[in-house]
Amino acid sequence: MKITIPQYKGSAYPLLVLLMLAVALIAVRPARVEWGGAVCVALTVPLCLWPLIQWWRGHDRSMPFIAAIGLFYLIWFVCQPFLTDFIWRDGAIRLYRDGMALPGNQLGTDAMVAMAGGIAMLMIVLMGTARWLNQRIRPVRFVGQPSVRLSIGLAVLALTGHFGGMLVSSRLGISSVEQLANPLAFVGFGIPVFLAGSNQIKRWWLIPLLGVLLPLKIVMGMESGNFIKVLMLPAFLVFLYLALNRRQAVVLLTIILVVGAVGYRPFRDFRDHVWFSKLSGKTLHPADYLASMKFGLNLTFSAPMQLEAAVVDAPRSPFLGSLRETAKRVNAAVLFAQVHALSPDTVPYWHGETLRPLLTSFIPRFLYAQKPEERLGNEFGRRYVFIPADNMNMAVNLPWLVEAYANFGLWGMLATMSVVGLTLAGLNALLNSLSGQPLNMVIGSSVLFPLINQESNISLTCGNIVLLIAVLYVMARSVEWGYKALFRPAPD
Repeated sequence: MKITIPQYKGSAYPLLVLLMLAVALIAVRPARVEWGGAVCVALTVPLCLWPLIQWWRGHDRSMPFIAAIGLFYLIWFVCQPFLTDFIWRDGAIRLYRDGMALPGNQLGTDAMVAMAGGIAMLMIVLMGTARWLNQRIRPVRFVGQPSVRLSIGLAVLALTGHFGGMLVSSRLGISSVEQLANPLAFVGFGIPVFLAGSNQIKRWWLIPLLGVLLPLKIVMGMESGNFIKVLMLPAFLVFLYLALNRRQAVVLLTIILVVGAVGYRPFRDFRDHVWFSKLSGKTLHPADYLASMKFGLNLTFSAPMQLEAAVVDAPRSPFLGSLRETAKRVNAAVLFAQVHALSPDTVPYWHGETLRPLLTSFIPRFLYAQKPEERLGNEFGRRYVFIPADNMNMAVNLPWLVEAYANFGLWGMLATMSVVGLTLAGLNALLNSLSGQPLNMVIGSSVLFPLINQESNISLTCGNIVLLIAVLYVMARSVEWGYKALFRPAPD
């Protein structure tokens, strides 16, 4: 199949708008962000948003994988230095109440220049090689000849595997089962939604899926206490819908972002209340969860922020208070600045230690029972004084960019992010098919989508990619073989 890449004309106007946005950020620079750092970070805005503009103006039906990565770095890194005064006002810059404040109480030029360089390297390599690889790599075809019956059968199998895997994981505590079961939810939910959105099945078929199973999945995520698990599946479904109706999908995505921004604080308080109840030995019933959610909502609109070193007064606007805590939760710029300040004089570089699990993470645990478990977050938080040294329970997320610097310093970070960009471009060429076939598109997107959120360390996010692709390929081909055996016309 010959793949054609659309050509874009009239690019000067959007580029001018992006540059004006960068200038606007520099104009609102907080005093605790030095001029040099602010300029360098702001200049990465066009790099982060340019893939989104290209995708929006194009006519292909591929998923906006590269554009979504750009948005991730825009939100988690680029915008955060300019929100310093909004989040901390006159207080010390620190992410956790018991952790160390940022040295010098400012985001220094050296740290921000290094951060901007890492982002720029990733986006330039990613965008620069994506088109070239798309023209030379043939996308993976999980199914040779998709049909509606085959698609529905695969969706049912994926949903069965997902909920069965989650049950096994919760009962036996096997994390690797959960890592394989989670993408099956994307496949199981995504196929019917995509088929209904493209008018290949009746939309009322989605009632049991979205009215029963999706709320069940959200409740399971809430009980785990992981806010990302709550929003991940709805966000993925909207991500798929972008290929069918971009304008409606953007509206839905905006709603999800607003709910996430406002809902983080009540969810966090709900989670803490539930966790503390379980630690005290209390058996929780459904009514207790509802009471806990009400408790979290009440705290959101009445209590002061709890993540500050000195608890500040509750803001006049509860909405702004929720936004402050959400912005702090996704503030990876402070993570990078603190790691930069402490490395390597106070904390030695890791020299690739955090990447070693990549050598074994693709091996199933039943074949390698002694495979190490991924528990890097707690060690990272204690090592860089984000949390106290005696806190052995709390985990601090280690984003890819921060991990690259913590391992190798500036030049090693630039090299690592270039490799990451090339790898992501290759996966995009393999899995983000331009053919528009729903089944192959949904399966490929289920592998790519978790890679957008680069908030956790590389081995935890990417370690099972090879195994996952193999499992999905074998599963899809097996269902296709069974379908052909059952429905193949009998010979005359």
